[in-house]
Amino acid sequence: MKVALVQMKVLPGQTRKNLEKIKSTILIYDKKGFDVVVFPELCLGGYLVGDLWYDPDWIHQQLKARDEIINHLVENNVSLGVIFGGVRTGDSQERNQDGRPRIYNSAYFAQCNPSGQVEVEYSDKALLPNYRFFDDKRYFSPGGEVKVHTLVLRDGGLLKMGLEVCEDMWHEDYPRNPTEELCNAGAQVIFNISASPYSYNKRKARDRVIEKTLTGIDTKDLRNFFYVNCVGSQNNGKNILTFDGDSGVYDHRGVQHLGTNNLFHEEVLEYDSKLGYSPFICDNHPKVELQFQACVEGLRSLDTLMGAHFPYIIGVSGGIDSAVVLCLLEQAVGKQRIQAFNLPSRYNSSQTKDNAASLCSELGVPLQVLPIQDLVDLQIQTLREAGFTPSELNMENIQAKTRGTTVLSNLAGLLGGVMTNNGNKVEIALGYATLYGDVNGAIAPLGDLLKTEVWELAEYLNEEVYRRKVIPENLVMDRVNWEIILPPSAELKNNQIDPMKWGYHDALLAYLLNFHRGSLRELVKAYKRSGKALAEILAKATDFHLEVSDLLGLMEKYGLMDPEVFKKDLFWVIKTMNQAVFKRIQCPPIIVQSKAAYGYDIRESQLVRDWSDLEELFR
Repeated sequence: MKVALVQMKVLPGQTRKNLEKIKSTILIYDKKGFDVVVFPELCLGGYLVGDLWYDPDWIHQQLKARDEIINHLVENNVSLGVIFGGVRTGDSQERNQDGRPRIYNSAYFAQCNPSGQVEVEYSDKALLPNYRFFDDKRYFSPGGEVKVHTLVLRDGGLLKMGLEVCEDMWHEDYPRNPTEELCNAGAQVIFNISASPYSYNKRKARDRVIEKTLTGIDTKDLRNFFYVNCVGSQNNGKNILTFDGDSGVYDHRGVQHLGTNNLFHEEVLEYDSKLGYSPFICDNHPKVELQFQACVEGLRSLDTLMGAHFPYIIGVSGGIDSAVVLCLLEQAVGKQRIQAFNLPSRYNSSQTKDNAASLCSELGVPLQVLPIQDLVDLQIQTLREAGFTPSELNMENIQAKTRGTTVLSNLAGLLGGVMTNNGNKVEIALGYATLYGDVNGAIAPLGDLLKTEVWELAEYLNEEVYRRKVIPENLVMDRVNWEIILPPSAELKNNQIDPMKWGYHDALLAYLLNFHRGSLRELVKAYKRSGKALAEILAKATDFHLEVSDLLGLMEKYGLMDPEVFKKDLFWVIKTMNQAVFKRIQCPPIIVQSKAAYGYDIRESQLVRDWSDLEELFR
């Protein structure tokens, strides 16, 4: 048996382009003599398309594309079997609980019979994820009893085949196990077609689930488990999700024998059962490398939406965040499509202005310096003449809004481009950004990365991508002593330094914002036991990004071993997070990196929360 697993880039909304790629690939592998070619989940129009799943014209287009694949097999006398993901409509009388017609997320199997007619069968997705940014239950109905299909091989042999869709293999928290059901029904091979977004350690989790599932059930008839995932980016309006592929072939015990280390890229895995395969060894990609690839792929997604011709408008402040975003842009779209601007006021230091100039020179990106002080002064004067007296905070915000709205957004309009948002997850969480100043733009590449991860990404860019000091060293944290030559600053007043306790606040926010939310009550109880107990809890929340020893050192550095300092800081974090909800709601789409990203992953209401029970723990 020869199988082609097509790890394709699915373009959401662009059915015709996806269809043409699928049709041409079918012909290639039919001519190569393969038995079956397999495409990912909902590969015709995309998975994350929002309420287009309610649009009858969209559904009609998907069904028409499905039928075009079937006709393509007949017209070209294709012999191999084809498995692909598409939508299926239910009986005209079937209705969901909301009264809308039922639709199913299905795996289709099509193959010409000896008379030249196409046999079309399907298996519907049985397990519908309804967590994080997954809204399958909003749109689809669950599949019923599993089916086993028959694949006719080139040599005339018959193979019993089970089809499942993505979540069907992630059964551990569901009342049914579709993989086991298929094995019990006599499936000799199982094909899982997926649209499974990237997050760190997803690869390990996927391998663990497959191995645990197959070793825990009766697989006496099963020969192989095939997994094919898409690549590219899709979005839900508030989050940009990237897909790493990671397609593979497993034996009946869940041992992987064929795979790819070409994550985030299109590839076709060609499997031949006559060949002997040793166990597949995955490359150990460092977390920062995967974060880099996800950022680059997420940025390129805008080209898919708008066409690869527009310029990216970026404010380069001379700080670490804008420096990293500029490098990511250069890697994603090339220097020729970047318009960089430095917008100093009277408070910007010569160091940061020199950083901006040096960075752009290293990258070959032209930098225009547009001083904003006259614009700021004019606005303050106008307000005073109207009888208003701006406070110090008001004047800081006026500077930020002048940069973001008055200058950069207007430049984006004049140049026909889009702005980037340069904020990191810590700033977004704590609201350390000005609405319509920093909080704007078309995409937030760093919005799901802690500040410590941004520093690591800067080091990776210098050491592995560029192999020279492109990002100035005075911006990168010394992780041994937790010191930095040029501390992060908004530079909106004299001698201003960001109020965050870098490193410690990163870990605290990772704990509070994790998929399995951290409990502040448990955190305070741990602190009362010992500083080490607290550090151990926080270290686990960062995927060992920060060690216990790092966190103990940081707690000493910031005086947090003093219970009063710890309490004051904790309530400052809580207060500032609660006050910043309205800013986060208006934040541009964030590229997802973690197990809990702001947007439609972490969903928030604007409310006043009572923390009196937490206060009691300190008494």
